[in-house]
Amino acid sequence: MTKNQKTKKLKTQVENAEQNDLKNQLVRVMADYDNLKKRSEDERNQMYKLASISFFGKLLPIIDNLKSAQNHIKDSGIAIIIGQLETLAREEGFEEIKIDVGDDFNHETMEVIETIETKEEKDNNNNTNMDGKVAEVVQSGWRHAGSPGLGEDGATIVRHARVKVYKYKKEEKINE
Repeated sequence: MTKNQKTKKLKTQVENAEQNDLKNQLVRVMADYDNLKKRSEDERNQMYKLASISFFGKLLPIIDNLKSAQNHIKDSGIAIIIGQLETLAREEGFEEIKIDVGDDFNHETMEVIETIETKEEKDNNNNTNMDGKVAEVVQSGWRHAGSPGLGEDGATIVRHARVKVYKYKKEEKINE
């Protein structure tokens, strides 16, 4: 092999190595760009969810006031508006936290606003322990289902349900 052929061969190897290096860099840059697009889309979706949750949290007192008015004046127009607002909330991924009197207190979805002392250890109906059971639901709670955050099943709690809870207190016997 002549000196010229060796130089040409070496030059070709260097060019091929540079091309391979550039191709590898391009593949990495394209992968980084795809990751950036995905991350940006995720952040945009997260911001939308947070804005929705914030707005709905501000709307809840209005819904509560409408429900309170409906309980007092029994107007069919108000009932329709409440129904429309609740339907819209469900369509946007919000759901009311269902709590019944007698349910166990759950700190993830409920907030105790009052404890009611009871001397009755057991419920007359089904003989269950009354201590730590919901006595009354004062204000309903709401969550945004399926979004990251606190609560059950990855749901974000928008507002904890406000409840009154039974607290069993033994009767003290007075020794005479």
